Amino acid sequence: MRQHQPAVALDPSKSASPPAAGRPVDLPWSAPLADFRLGLPVLRAAAEWSLAHAGRMERKQGTGNGQFKPPVAEAIGERLTPRIATLLGRPACAFAHSWLWRYERGGAMQSHADRPGLDITMSVPLALVGGGTEGWPLYMRQPSGEVLEWPGKPGTVLLFDGRWRPHWRCPWNGDHACVLLLHWRTPTVVWRGMLEAAECAELIARGRGGVRKSTLDRCADLARLAVPPSDVPVLALHCGDFPKGQADAQAGWDVRLLVPLESELGVTFDGFDPIDLHPGDGLAFPAREQCRLSWCARGGTGTVLMGQARSGTHPK
Repeated sequence: MRQHQPAVALDPSKSASPPAAGRPVDLPWSAPLADFRLGLPVLRAAAEWSLAHAGRMERKQGTGNGQFKPPVAEAIGERLTPRIATLLGRPACAFAHSWLWRYERGGAMQSHADRPGLDITMSVPLALVGGGTEGWPLYMRQPSGEVLEWPGKPGTVLLFDGRWRPHWRCPWNGDHACVLLLHWRTPTVVWRGMLEAAECAELIARGRGGVRKSTLDRCADLARLAVPPSDVPVLALHCGDFPKGQADAQAGWDVRLLVPLESELGVTFDGFDPIDLHPGDGLAFPAREQCRLSWCARGGTGTVLMGQARSGTHPK
């Protein structure tokens, strides 16, 4: 098992409720299991039954026995999808799959980043037997290099973007541990009401030269929600009359941005249901995705703020 620097504890009290005004929660984010209307005793019983009656178990990196797509977990993931979409500001959201893992003494989760298509993970510790501790910590390496430690106590959940944050668990020193993992594909982030009406009007009147620093800062925050960079992104913004358009992966950039300023936009992304954007709503998606976003103004005309971002130094 790799050695890691001293970790900073993830404080659940600072992430217990989503922020107001339509802004998505910052990841990683922890909350009580009960907030998702899930009961720990029922989940434990369902997991024990599923593991006992599994037709096929899979072993991953020699760390534990895993059951892929257990029916009860698949049903839970599908049921939680609307809540996850709202909580994270990700209307283009589809449940990917689940894993139910049972680790024996000495079992660990090796450091790794999740593959494309597994954008959001919910980790749900179900049972920790004989370890003499209340939790089994999960460690995440931030883009800055800082390591966060989540206590991993049964009765709590962790939402995090495992594609962008390498994560691991040290060897379990008890008899066994049971953990449920749920994964979602959520390639877009929408911040409802990101720009105020006055800012939209100013951008329409003055174009790129009218962008306030507060607008730049919010666009940078939106970019970070889509792809956590190592530092503040460099932004290239373009304001103009784009009633129809499309955006796809572009070399040299990490994130693409789209903000309607005066007309509602209908946005389609990679086969998901259309997304409605109102004036001032900000949308971002990873520019490295091999997929395409297209939009059309509902009224036929409309001014749109478009942008790209990459890791670098914020423009003065």
